[in-house]
Amino acid sequence: MSYTTLMFDLDDTLVIERAAESASFLAACGCALDYGIEPEEVSRSVQEAARELWTALPVWSWCDGIGISAWEGLWGDFTGDGPQLGLLRSLVGEYREKVWRTGFRRAGVQGAQAARCAEGIYLRERAGRHEVYPGVHETLAALRERFTLVLLTNGAPGVQREKTVRPGLSEYFHHIVISGEFGFGKPDPRIFKYALALTGTAPDRALMVGDNPVRDIEGARRCGIGTAWVNYPGVHFPGEGSPDHEIRAFPELLDLAGLQHPSAPV
Repeated sequence: MSYTTLMFDLDDTLVIERAAESASFLAACGCALDYGIEPEEVSRSVQEAARELWTALPVWSWCDGIGISAWEGLWGDFTGDGPQLGLLRSLVGEYREKVWRTGFRRAGVQGAQAARCAEGIYLRERAGRHEVYPGVHETLAALRERFTLVLLTNGAPGVQREKTVRPGLSEYFHHIVISGEFGFGKPDPRIFKYALALTGTAPDRALMVGDNPVRDIEGARRCGIGTAWVNYPGVHFPGEGSPDHEIRAFPELLDLAGLQHPSAPV
């Protein structure tokens, strides 16, 4: 592999995101069992309410551009500078309360007590679910010895940094670039070009590793950056064209880089 810089997405590439969200919603909606309603039904209702209310926020288009999701709005720390982030902070408390109240009511759970209980459980559950995929720590540690590693992630600064610090990922990266601090998110070419300039790397010497066909793969390709699609589910690539590489387990990057697996005999 002729690359000298490896750029990594965070959510559902390094950190288990969608499964953590689903488990947290189900745990929180367990409050509905006291009313004879299944948590799965309430979870669907709450998520539907979250999507509707999130897109109605006056700051939604900015959040969408830098990659802050409706689910992150239910638990994230939105500290930081900037008028849009400040506006989000002023709105998020009411948003959370309204999501849980609306979702529970639509599912047939009346009264505010159960919704408040669920909101608190979700916050605790989500804060404790920042786990990485198998082999991530060992693989990043090995790659760091040979390559410049950049975390290139969309999202709010406080939220994304928590996802790197809690599972101990931040120590592996030479640079961390977060869209909420930069002002633009993937697939905007400006954030990719910024990462290239930060490391002094030519596009054809950089590889973007990520799960999102548009934000990660197509965004990098447009800038002339190599691409490695993280395909844990083993599905057909849904975008146009195809990535330069495909991995279905994170340690496969070591094979791609020509490095020995940490567990292999010397």
